[in-house]
Amino acid sequence: MIARRFGTSIVIPCLLAIWAPGCLEHEVKTTINADGTCERTITLNPESKQIPKTSFPLPGDGSWDTSWTKTGDAKYLVSFTKKFKDFEELSREYLYPADSLKIRLDLRVGKSFRWFYTYYDYVETYGRFTDYTLIDPITVLTEDEIHRLTYGDTSQALKNKHEEWVARNLYEAIYRRFGLGAEAMQDTFLTPATMAAHKEELFRLIVGWTGSGLKLQDPNHILKEQSTYRGTEATMLTDSSITDEGVNAFCEIAARTFKCEGVWKLKDQIRAGWQDALKMLKGKGTTGESFANTVVLPGILLETNAPDVKGSAASWKFSVDQLQLRDFAMRARSRVVNEWAIAVTGVIVLVLLGLLVLSLIRHAKRAALTHHSE
Repeated sequence: MIARRFGTSIVIPCLLAIWAPGCLEHEVKTTINADGTCERTITLNPESKQIPKTSFPLPGDGSWDTSWTKTGDAKYLVSFTKKFKDFEELSREYLYPADSLKIRLDLRVGKSFRWFYTYYDYVETYGRFTDYTLIDPITVLTEDEIHRLTYGDTSQALKNKHEEWVARNLYEAIYRRFGLGAEAMQDTFLTPATMAAHKEELFRLIVGWTGSGLKLQDPNHILKEQSTYRGTEATMLTDSSITDEGVNAFCEIAARTFKCEGVWKLKDQIRAGWQDALKMLKGKGTTGESFANTVVLPGILLETNAPDVKGSAASWKFSVDQLQLRDFAMRARSRVVNEWAIAVTGVIVLVLLGLLVLSLIRHAKRAALTHHSE
């Protein structure tokens, strides 16, 4: 059964074999050289010697070198490697029309000359990737909470709020079908005003909402406990279908909440709404994929938002579900000492000092000659 709770825990990454047979891991390493050339390697771990289906935009042409390696656990590693002549060519690699089924990447590297130093700025962004788009995250979470969740905060209260946001998206998919059906039916007791007045009440009842940041309940349990279908196969979501008992139990609870028996005439719309929610559960960002992104910059690393830094290498690790709320941006800056500039400056200083000394000597000689002639 898919549904454990009507939220993020409905989808248990890497365990739901119906659409996620394994955790696909992506390792991406980008090396930035001081002369402007770059190299990028993308490595994945598919179950067989076939290019796996992935939400990551893999190279689509023959300009990348591809190599296969068999690992000890009977799995494979496939690597794509390409060298770029300059930063612009690297950035252009991801300047293509967005594919809605792939994560949108934006990669930029900048180089700024400051005489004694040259600075290198790397920014790579994985775009927001989710089908949970019916409810804006800011309606449930603060900007700070969204940022913390995006960058890996695992506190339980934040997880609960994230689960509530997912649940509200799923509920909205159901409610929109429900509302359109009620509007078309034109029942005098099930008006848009009545629907709007009790919308939140039904949501809180179905998920057992008791407050922001608190855990939600299993809606299948509530269906049985809050209706006359206790002991039946009353489930909202299963691996492949929605049971008749589940639809009936939902109608019973909704009719009681909206105080209108006309709800029973909307069973087809309710079922269609649940099917929309099921598609959302199996949509973008629910496959359990993980990413390990590393950039190696020339010189000394000055600043970065990476949690892992080794020398001039900055690394980030995150999963696809961290792209549900906002873009995931990775930033790093390094500095290279321009030794030639120091040498040139030293020569200039020595020349200037020499000229100054010569000027002083000449001035002293003139002063001495003037004094002697007097």
